[in-house]
Amino acid sequence: PNPAENIINVGCDIPLSTNLSWELTDQLGKVVTNGKMLVGMTEGIIDVSNINTGIYHLNFISSSGVKSYKKIAIIK
Repeated sequence: PNPAENIINVGCDIPLSTNLSWELTDQLGKVVTNGKMLVGMTEGIIDVSNINTGIYHLNFISSSGVKSYKKIAIIK
């Protein structure tokens, strides 16, 4: 859900064909947490329970370097 309080659910329609890294950054670009989704996964859960209220960017980076992002609001 967006805004998120404790977790962010990440999903894709088809299983990943390559590993995908993600990072959650604050508005200054500082990485506050990061992780990976592996080949074959269709969903992941990101724990944001220890992250302060604010607006963040969830960045996805493929193994080929392609990036995309989604703006996420975290509320407490």
